[in-house]
Amino acid sequence: MFKNKHGELRGGWGVLLGFLALQFSTVVANFLLGLALVVYAMRDGQPLRVEAAQNLLETSPGMQMFGSILSVMCSVGATLLLFKLLYKRPLRHMGLAGPRAPGAAKDLLLGCGLGLAAISAAAGVLLLGGGVVEYVNFKALTEPRFWVWLLLFVAVAFNEELFTRGLLMTVMKTTRSKATVLLVPAAVFALMHLGNPAYSWLPALNIFLVGLVFGAFFLRTGQLWLPIGFHFAWNFFQGNFWGLEVSGLATPSLLKTRFTGPAWLTGGAFGAEGGVAVTAVCLVLLAVAWFAWPKRTAPAWSLGSDLPMTRHKKVAKPVEEA
Repeated sequence: MFKNKHGELRGGWGVLLGFLALQFSTVVANFLLGLALVVYAMRDGQPLRVEAAQNLLETSPGMQMFGSILSVMCSVGATLLLFKLLYKRPLRHMGLAGPRAPGAAKDLLLGCGLGLAAISAAAGVLLLGGGVVEYVNFKALTEPRFWVWLLLFVAVAFNEELFTRGLLMTVMKTTRSKATVLLVPAAVFALMHLGNPAYSWLPALNIFLVGLVFGAFFLRTGQLWLPIGFHFAWNFFQGNFWGLEVSGLATPSLLKTRFTGPAWLTGGAFGAEGGVAVTAVCLVLLAVAWFAWPKRTAPAWSLGSDLPMTRHKKVAKPVEEA
């Protein structure tokens, strides 16, 4: 029930434990943030009321950044701890090669370039469909919230890629199925956005496709750096440059844009990720990643490597990769 014929923990249990670890990290982060707010209030010798705490979190860029960093640190720590406890393997076995590893810097830059190009292509489709750039808002660059969102997108990209691609794709290797390794983490990635505003079936489909794109590039490079760079640039330029909602969330932006047209094209309140422009871009990217992107020789992580994933005498036959 818990282990497969190779003596490994089944992938489904690994996914469940991953979710439990994330929930625990959220509880810890909220507790520490609440403690920090109490300490902050004690500077004036006054108890901190709930309304004042909420207002502080909404209006203070510094407190927002502290809360975001705290949440990411707890989530990343929980993910890494779970991986080490379950498999007792080096972090490169989940695709987290060091930043000085061969190809790491190149992958990160390529990912940022791909993310910028991909979301700009989607925005271009929306502009052709009736959108307009009204003016350039240089004042946004002086707003602390602009830079808070930039740092938040860095943190979110690292955290979500570490969990969905690094942990979950590695956990699902025990199935010996390339389709399962790709599809299950992408589906989990889509489910993680259920709480976002204006979420519906088309945004869910697009986020699932984006997850497949990130997973395909992870398979090709064997490191998390390209998906991390892609994820960051996709979110940052979508919100802070083009002025689109990022998964239903509004951010300060350099360009003030107005996109008109049917919701199935523009994405409506959810932003571009809720429209067919992003669907088309994701399908093109999947084709590029699957058929045109070169597979790295001897990558740090591969679908058939490090199997079985437990200290077991029987050695499993590696999965043949495309």
